[in-house]
Amino acid sequence: MVSTESPRILTVSDLRVSYRGVPAVSGVSFHIDAGELVGIIGPNGAGKSSTLLGIVNAVRSDSSETSLGGVDLRRMPPERVARTGLALVPEGHHIFGRLSVRDNLRLGSTARRDPRGLEEDLKWVIELFPILDEFANRPAGLLSGGQQQQLAIGRALLANPILLALDEPSLGLSPTVVDTVFAAIARIRERGTAVLLVEQRAQQTVAAADRTYVLNDGRIVMDLAPADAADSALLMKAYLGS
Repeated sequence: MVSTESPRILTVSDLRVSYRGVPAVSGVSFHIDAGELVGIIGPNGAGKSSTLLGIVNAVRSDSSETSLGGVDLRRMPPERVARTGLALVPEGHHIFGRLSVRDNLRLGSTARRDPRGLEEDLKWVIELFPILDEFANRPAGLLSGGQQQQLAIGRALLANPILLALDEPSLGLSPTVVDTVFAAIARIRERGTAVLLVEQRAQQTVAAADRTYVLNDGRIVMDLAPADAADSALLMKAYLGS
């Protein structure tokens, strides 16, 4: 259990995102403290990805406050957001297919706030995802979907973020690779990096997270504790809104 005295890492207050005048996120507010794993679940079209993109300013957004470690992120370009310590792994991996696995990992380090500790972090990422060492010289585009997801997460970790945001990291993966990814997320959190996990795997996310926000129609409608993962009826109500 994370102490209530842990410093606040991320504060999001009244976040709003619209596309051509159509609201996608309507006043979302939540926070993440140091060392926490926080989940966001909800059905397709609920606004989960738009929430992440709004936080990092990859889409136009507005809020009363969006801050990371006390730094105001509003109107900050996405590349500067990354340098404040927020690493986003978007849905679909977004690796550089023609570059080798090794070169993709090196690109992750360009967003580091401090170059010190890079070799140690690289060794830890390889330990976390041994497949990246095995295929270090292989073009990243030749990796399987699960291997590309491991590469995308590893690359983000080499930025040495204080907050790692993951958008649907289990999407399209085999059950075995899903377990690998969730085990890695737990180890990342244990190492001290806060994690914001957007997922459709409701039960697995609620069980793993310190708390999970349920998003529906662009709004947070419920928050769940790890013990709620065993309540199938509650999860169904949270997920379907009925």
